[in-house]
Amino acid sequence: MKKIFIGFLLIVALIAVSYYNANRTDIRTKQRYQDGYAKGTSEAAIQKARADSIQSAMNQTRVQFEDSLKILALTNSTVIDSLTQTIAAKDKELVKQAERRKLASRKTDTGSKSKNAVTKSGVSHAQILEYYRKKLGELPTDLSPYERSLALSEIRDQTSRKFSISAQDFQKIREDSNLTE
Repeated sequence: MKKIFIGFLLIVALIAVSYYNANRTDIRTKQRYQDGYAKGTSEAAIQKARADSIQSAMNQTRVQFEDSLKILALTNSTVIDSLTQTIAAKDKELVKQAERRKLASRKTDTGSKSKNAVTKSGVSHAQILEYYRKKLGELPTDLSPYERSLALSEIRDQTSRKFSISAQDFQKIREDSNLTE
């Protein structure tokens, strides 16, 4: 009976050791699961905080971007309005100049030309003629007809350039004043 009792004890010891190992393995598995769950929860919270931080930064950047776009749009609108006003003012000025030119051309066409008329450059016809006559008076008297015609042509060109008028306008001024040279 001793042998049976020792065999029984060995079986009970073997069962106890197996139960203890199984229980210890189960506890370790549960502990690892809990550690993994805690670690996952911790990392999830960190990732959620990072995502919230990035979302907040993106929202702040979007608000700043929208504000800067509004400012740029207002500035652009102001510049466009200013340019529109400038263009409108220039258009009005051009219309007035065109009306003045038409009026001036009507006056010259109707034969009411005077020696004190003013050119587009703001110089009176009398000043132009005075300069031209002065240059004519400075010509030497011993020039050949060919040299004289070249000198006269040069004086006409020089006078036109000096007073910023065209050769045709200068010719009209000379004709109005009955200058043949």
